[in-house]
Amino acid sequence: MFATLTKKQVINGLIVALLFFVAWFLFTIMPVTYLDWKQTYRLAALNLRNPYQFSLDPTSTSDTVFSPPWIFVLLYPFAILPHPIGAGLLMLVSVILIGAYTKSPKKAVLVAIAAPFPGLVTLGQFDAILLLGLMLPAGYGIPILLAKPQDAFLNIIPRLNRKSILFTGAVFVASVLIWGTWWNNIIGQTPYYHKNVAPFPYGIPFGIVIAYFGFKRKKDGLLALASLFFAPYFMMQSALLAVAALIKESEDWRVWAAVVIGSWAYWLIMLAYFVPEP
Repeated sequence: MFATLTKKQVINGLIVALLFFVAWFLFTIMPVTYLDWKQTYRLAALNLRNPYQFSLDPTSTSDTVFSPPWIFVLLYPFAILPHPIGAGLLMLVSVILIGAYTKSPKKAVLVAIAAPFPGLVTLGQFDAILLLGLMLPAGYGIPILLAKPQDAFLNIIPRLNRKSILFTGAVFVASVLIWGTWWNNIIGQTPYYHKNVAPFPYGIPFGIVIAYFGFKRKKDGLLALASLFFAPYFMMQSALLAVAALIKESEDWRVWAAVVIGSWAYWLIMLAYFVPEP
């Protein structure tokens, strides 16, 4: 019976098995808490007039976020819903965006079983929203990509044109009119470096090589991957765009396997040997 199985059937079976493993991993080893959404992003979005001051203590200056304020306009519809309904809906939209970006149910599942997506779900992060930045035409997605520049800042460069620069500039001017000099709330703040898996600065030479081939071949996957090597700080869910683009842009199952297995291997090695305890 097994001799009659095709390579495609075997690959599909392995994908389904891995999907069940990731589901088990999520709800046992990494219980879903939506911690970042509950304690940070939801509160910042609800306080839309000043998303950088969302602490219950009005005198507190220790709570902040590191994204431009316009991203909280996109997150606001999820924030106004009761928790955890809003968080669950955000995760559902994340899955839909992954499917819309990859344009393939199989590739969407592969993205879901790679290491970044479980991290995104457990913490309630919004990195999948940045896929809109890759999908919108004519560079209109640049403001969304700027929400977390560590995820894919190099992907902005090929999208620069007259229309995208004017649009991004208009968004920035509007943000100043609404939120004032909002960047002062970010400059000088120190990110919470627990679980930082960035290889910076040792990864910069690798980033240069990968970026070279990314620009030469016009591949979003390589550019997003290279962006991570230049970032001083990122958590594993920031690699979601790189994983999604690498899988989307390839039809080779060996590339898919390398991306999925490589993401888990990198994350577990960094957590075990290089990430300091809080």
